[in-house]
Amino acid sequence: MLATKQIFEIDRFMLESGKEIPLKLGYETYGTLSEKKDNVVLVSHYFTSTSHAAGLYDESDEQAGYWDSLIGKGKVVDTDKYFVISVDNICNIQVKNPKVVTIGPATINKETGEPYCLCFPPVTTLDLANSQKILLESLGIKKVKVAMGPSLGGMIGMQLAIHYPEFVEKYIGVVTAPYNTISPSFQYNVWHAAKADKNFNNGNYYGKEEPKEALDILAKNLLLSIYSPDFLEKLFPRDHRENGPYESIFEKTCYEKKLDVFSQNMISLFDLNSWIYASRITMNHDIRRGFENLEEAVSKIKAKVLMISNRQDMLENWRLAENMVNAINEVGGNAKFIAIDNELGHMAGMFATDLFAKEIADFLQE
Repeated sequence: MLATKQIFEIDRFMLESGKEIPLKLGYETYGTLSEKKDNVVLVSHYFTSTSHAAGLYDESDEQAGYWDSLIGKGKVVDTDKYFVISVDNICNIQVKNPKVVTIGPATINKETGEPYCLCFPPVTTLDLANSQKILLESLGIKKVKVAMGPSLGGMIGMQLAIHYPEFVEKYIGVVTAPYNTISPSFQYNVWHAAKADKNFNNGNYYGKEEPKEALDILAKNLLLSIYSPDFLEKLFPRDHRENGPYESIFEKTCYEKKLDVFSQNMISLFDLNSWIYASRITMNHDIRRGFENLEEAVSKIKAKVLMISNRQDMLENWRLAENMVNAINEVGGNAKFIAIDNELGHMAGMFATDLFAKEIADFLQE
């Protein structure tokens, strides 16, 4: 299945903060929109990813979209049946990726002729949900069969299900939560690394030497939190025969060197300012905002809900997802919780889809 990037633009988009921005986002679609436009599946992407959820851009591509195992002809989300759409988030951190279209701090502000930098207004998961809803409405889509996504993508779907209950028929959240516990919230707090980098210059670094040291630190911290300790032992194995680190305090261990390579490959397309904004989006996510408590928030949901978590996920606590499901059922909703147990940790939601594909398939057939 080949994918093509399309572009959505509007001149004025109101953020939750009350600030207005022009909106420009890339999106991909798979499958065919029915005449009644009633076969839509919205897939929202995770923190470091893009709208490239499935397929290839070119036959020569080595890697398909991150959920290609789930989306496509004859797959769980069957593109012979569903019209799947996935959208690049506002403030997508892969600004240097030529296939990503987004607006954020790296975008040129038409009023000044300079990049927004840290003058770009704050953005929330509800803003991301609103931007995707407006895009869908521009295509004449008034309702989605399913809103789904992993991690941050699941947070976006939650906001749609709560704030636009008639818009979402079913919701599937994978390795996601109604709000972040304190541990991952501090993980997403990136200011210390950014301000410590001599090239950060309070975000005004475009056209100059970039703050790569801060990105390196952030990428390494993220890598060490998205996988389980057991998997990290396999990913970065020790070599008990090496002498260098015992002879010099400056000599790196073999696993530090390997982590360096992972980090450099990871950050090649990333922008630090955009990482700051995306981090704050995730860190501040809380569906209870504007409501008295979790029960009142989820009482707005009319969609059938499926939450899938990994008990070895150190980033998004599976207990919060289970609590959300219990709260939905307590207020008369229809929700189901499924827990897997996999050493990939948080990334099991992206790369171990075989562990929950049947549950999604069954849920879609209900």
